Amino acid sequence: MSSSAVLAQGRDSDDVESDLEDAREEEQAAALTLEQLKARAGSTRAALSLLESELVATRQQVRVLEGQVAIAESTLFEAQQAVDAADEEVAAADAQLSRTEAELLAAQELLTDQIVTTYKFGSVAPGIMAVRVMENAGSPEEVLTGMHSLGSVIDYQDRIVKKVEELQAQHAEDLKATEQARTVAAAQRDVAAAAFDAVEARRAEASRAAGKLAAEQANQQALLAELEAQATDTQVVLAQLAEERQQLEAELAASRGAGANGLLCPVTPSWFQNDWGFPRSGGRTHKGTDVFADKGTPIIAIRSGTVKQVDSVDSYRAGSNYGDLGGIWVSYWTGSGEYWYWAHLDGIASGVTPGASLSAGQVIGWVGNTGNAYSTPPHVHVGHYVNGSAVNPYPDLDVACHG
Repeated sequence: MSSSAVLAQGRDSDDVESDLEDAREEEQAAALTLEQLKARAGSTRAALSLLESELVATRQQVRVLEGQVAIAESTLFEAQQAVDAADEEVAAADAQLSRTEAELLAAQELLTDQIVTTYKFGSVAPGIMAVRVMENAGSPEEVLTGMHSLGSVIDYQDRIVKKVEELQAQHAEDLKATEQARTVAAAQRDVAAAAFDAVEARRAEASRAAGKLAAEQANQQALLAELEAQATDTQVVLAQLAEERQQLEAELAASRGAGANGLLCPVTPSWFQNDWGFPRSGGRTHKGTDVFADKGTPIIAIRSGTVKQVDSVDSYRAGSNYGDLGGIWVSYWTGSGEYWYWAHLDGIASGVTPGASLSAGQVIGWVGNTGNAYSTPPHVHVGHYVNGSAVNPYPDLDVACHG
């Protein structure tokens, strides 16, 4: 709002001061909110960093367990192959057992036939059977034939008995081998299945943990995005409030009116004295007036004029490279051969560029401590030059600011 508009509405300095106080309170509240949002965002970033570390570790654990599951699957597969092999051995043993039982049955039937024959014809003792052969023989040839047949029968009976004994022993071994194969196969399968189930359960648990961490990370990221958006909005509001405050401060300066010399007070409120000629570093003497005020207090044009020069970059580096002592500064013409110089500014207002026109009361910049004033309280160095020579600005400032 321009000074002319303020005066047209009949607002006096008390009205502007009241509005200015409200604006400052709102600005302080917004600044506090912004700091709180930044603090919460910082905490959220820290939590996100921790979550990321935990998530990386958990995902690594999942990968390890997936590898263990693969190994367990391989072990289970090998165990199943062993089970299959054992089943084949069982089947082979069963087949062998069946064959043995068939052979045993056949041998037992032959032996039974021999026993029946012996029962019918007398004792099976070889001596008795030989006597009977000789008794029944009608000639020597028949004796020889009978004795040969008798030997064959006896040999055959011996072989049958031995075969039965062998088959019975083989039958017992086959039964034992079959039971052992079944026991080993079952044990291997049970162990492999238990190992697979255990590793699979751990992998599932780790996967759930990773999912939970990922969800928490997403929540924290959403919260951080919300906080950053709120901080951005608050920064916009803060900038608007700062602009409003600066306008009100300029308004207040304008509402108080120009001094007897027609000049406006450049900084309100402020404190200064006649420090012209005070000693400075390097054997210099002070060629101006230092006007002290809170950092960020607006500096206005004391009268209408045209911007002469600006330096918006603080090139001064204490202790290494001494650049421009004034840091950020503005100079502007107010008459033929007359210009004013404001130094150590915190910043320059938008539109204040060489050749730009300035209206009395327009904000030029803000109080700071740039340049060689980096270690001093915030202030603006006011320089006044006429026809190239510095003149003491204090008398004009005293009238403009104090009447």
